[in-house]
Amino acid sequence: MMQHPVQSTFRKWARISGLFVVVIALALGCVIAGAADTIAARPATTIPSIALVSHIPSHNHAYTASISPRSGVIGLNQQRDWMVEVRAFSGMPVGGATLTLKCWMPDDPEAGTSLPKVTEIGGGRYRVEGMRFDRRGWWNLKLRISGAAGTDSLAFNLVL
Repeated sequence: MMQHPVQSTFRKWARISGLFVVVIALALGCVIAGAADTIAARPATTIPSIALVSHIPSHNHAYTASISPRSGVIGLNQQRDWMVEVRAFSGMPVGGATLTLKCWMPDDPEAGTSLPKVTEIGGGRYRVEGMRFDRRGWWNLKLRISGAAGTDSLAFNLVL
């Protein structure tokens, strides 16, 4: 029995598509395996592989904030000073605010650091002392800001 030309073309494309999916899956597997080797080989001093730490809006849009390590490097098991910059949602620097920062791992609620010490430097910038990351993974840095625009909070996310 003779096949219709459309059926023949469809089967040919179905085989090619199936082969394409297998090749992509194999390539993706190689990339993931290579990434795992890279992660394991990273030194103890590292920068985050994923970070949401710049111009983060607060939940009620009263403020925005950015955070960065003062040395430019995040070290595992090392306390580093950090800089938090707080701005009103309009973009003006926020001085005289009270900041509370809590650092924890959503995947491991027992991991975390004590409450860091926050000191105002000026111009909407605050120095944070006492943060330490003791393992790789997803870290959430919850920042509570109490200032002229009221009290609001936001979260920074790092994956080390």
